[in-house]
Amino acid sequence: MARRSVKAAKARKPLPRRPRPTLRAKTGKPAAARKLKFINPDTVVKPFSLYSHGAEAPANCRWLHISGQVGAAPDGKILEGFPAQAEQTWKNVLAILKAAGMGVQDLVKVNIFITRAGDIPDHRRLRDAALQGAAPASTMLIVSALAHPDLLVEIEAIAAKAA
Repeated sequence: MARRSVKAAKARKPLPRRPRPTLRAKTGKPAAARKLKFINPDTVVKPFSLYSHGAEAPANCRWLHISGQVGAAPDGKILEGFPAQAEQTWKNVLAILKAAGMGVQDLVKVNIFITRAGDIPDHRRLRDAALQGAAPASTMLIVSALAHPDLLVEIEAIAAKAA
């Protein structure tokens, strides 16, 4: 087998790059048609707070499933009190979205588990602040306990973004 010199290898011209196909080329649809579609039909009761009854993702999306996040800081310390835990829980969800190149506008569904019904108003306020107007499909459950006795809230989420 013949060996090429380093000089000869550097002199070769690189192959021309083919442009990456875009979703528009695949679908023929404008960018607006590739975004999440939130569904709140008039035939169903209006959402009780800032969420949607349904969320539809377009074809060819990247999907992100976020495991249940809790009110623990990056050092593992569980924060005290519902407001502190809920705020940290949403920070954790947002950090995972950011790490995946996504944001709150890409959230399709969130499931919220809280241990005390009295914390619902605080949670809605903190959720609305964290989601900045985004209204993904959402379920909130009051549960008797979470995985650790000091935990008061847990949030899992699903996000989708056009590839």
